[in-house]
Amino acid sequence: MQTDSGQVYCYLNPATSENQKPTEDAILLCHVKEPSKLINKVKGHWGLFIAYMECTCIDGEPNWSHKLKYWYLMNFKGVIIDNKLRPKKCVTVTQEIAKYVITIGLSGFLLLIFSMVQNRSEELDSEAKFETLYNKIELIEQNTLSTKISLEQSSLNIKLLIKSFNSVEQRITDVNVANMKMDKTLEDNLKYIDFNRLLKTIDSSTTAINNNLINISNDLKENITNNTSNNTP
Repeated sequence: MQTDSGQVYCYLNPATSENQKPTEDAILLCHVKEPSKLINKVKGHWGLFIAYMECTCIDGEPNWSHKLKYWYLMNFKGVIIDNKLRPKKCVTVTQEIAKYVITIGLSGFLLLIFSMVQNRSEELDSEAKFETLYNKIELIEQNTLSTKISLEQSSLNIKLLIKSFNSVEQRITDVNVANMKMDKTLEDNLKYIDFNRLLKTIDSSTTAINNNLINISNDLKENITNNTSNNTP
């Protein structure tokens, strides 16, 4: 069909009968703006026409090539139904697939973003926990070092104390040895003392002291008597 502007629309009308009519009213093969180019499309259009007639005619005997071309027409060409040009099935299916792909891809992308954010949050939590654990380990190491230093200082003090005790014990031992030596010397000296002579000396000294005391007493009595007689008138 050619319009007033010279453009050509190539249609294929299906074979129909009183009792049988396909769903489509026609199939739009192509839209040609320059009619001179139709010569290059005639052969191809003729093959599509034969295949379409074989598949839509009651007594047609389509082979696999006809069926393949009919499938191509129904899915890759514009189909007119109720005098309205419907979108190509391949375009519709592609749009549906693209929609599902975009939907699934977007969902997957969102899930990926959510997973990455969650993993990042978990990584941050893990880093915070690791840092806390590291700080605790450092604190434990510092406490261990302080405890070690304290133990070393205590050990040093204990050694000094033991040394002092040993020095005191040595001094005590020396004192005991000196006392033993003194006792031995005293004992040796006592062996050479003549106790009988010592007793006689003590007795004679005691007798002399007593005699002196008697003489002193007599002198006192005599003096008292003299004084008394001189004072009598």
